[in-house]
Amino acid sequence: HAKRVLLVDMDYQGSLSDLLSTPTPGRDDGNLVAGWLHSKFPWRRLEDALAPVGSIPGASIITADYGLTDTEDNELLRWLMGMTGDDVRSRLIRRLKKQQLGIEGMFDFIIVDAPPRMSLAAANALKASDYVIVPAKFQFLAVSPIERMLAYFTGFRKNIRGRFRVLGVVGS
Repeated sequence: HAKRVLLVDMDYQGSLSDLLSTPTPGRDDGNLVAGWLHSKFPWRRLEDALAPVGSIPGASIITADYGLTDTEDNELLRWLMGMTGDDVRSRLIRRLKKQQLGIEGMFDFIIVDAPPRMSLAAANALKASDYVIVPAKFQFLAVSPIERMLAYFTGFRKNIRGRFRVLGVVGS
């Protein structure tokens, strides 16, 4: 039977969202992930926080677009100024585990697309992940920084108290 998959687009470029999301008539589904990172989570029902993926049965997506950068900047600044009562780097994991939304048990897999730079969205993606796969083009300039990035992940995992393991690098 088909696996149920939740896709989370944490990349402000929104390529995954553009590729897979099916807009819901009468609703702005363009940047749903901003609400997941915002200090005031705006939804009571999971259906309002997800967009359908018309081409993949059993899949839903939390979409992103360029407006995510504004949310990241604002929320990070508020956190650094002590204006939030939580660790902004852990919001995605806390909301994915939020009892009222009932996500646990609803999906077989949650796949998070993180941006290619360390940002608030990337920190949230890493904190929420069990495993990390790093895509890389088979070009010298794309492959050479991977060793430094993998070493950085070790220290970063300790800093955010993450539990992720790097499974490997995949050519794209």
